[in-house]
Amino acid sequence: MENATKALIIAGSILIAIILIAIGIKLATAPSNVAKKLEDTSSDLEASVFNSQFDQYFGSNKPGAQVKSLISQILANDAENKEHMVYFSIWKKGVNLNKDDETKPLNDYAILYVHNAKSVSVQQNKLTEALAKVENSRTYTVKITPKCCECQNGPGYKNGYIYCIAIIQEQD
Repeated sequence: MENATKALIIAGSILIAIILIAIGIKLATAPSNVAKKLEDTSSDLEASVFNSQFDQYFGSNKPGAQVKSLISQILANDAENKEHMVYFSIWKKGVNLNKDDETKPLNDYAILYVHNAKSVSVQQNKLTEALAKVENSRTYTVKITPKCCECQNGPGYKNGYIYCIAIIQEQD
């Protein structure tokens, strides 16, 4: 009987040790889960702050001067923030295109300008070229889009950050 008692005590000790080890593992991994959640929240907050710099520009009937300000903002962002560069394109609705035209149609739209954001080494030339396509006397619709240009299909957002913006010249 003494051996049976000793065996039960040993089995109980082993069971308690297994439970303590399991609790220790659970406690050890809990901080990493909390850290991961905090990291995800921080990343979402960073994306939200990044995106907010463009919020005021989205919508219809935006004047040319405001669109020019958006373009300057995008190019300034791309010069500083290589990790989250923004593509944009300027479209004109209702343009008759022919085969010799270098612009490519998207339904009844024509691309007037595409900023591909891959390099900012010629930033001032890009700024001048893009701003020349925007007329102060016209209004524009600005929106996040999955299609910036013929070669660039995407969700409009990349890892939560605005990635692709379409600027559409409204008809008279």
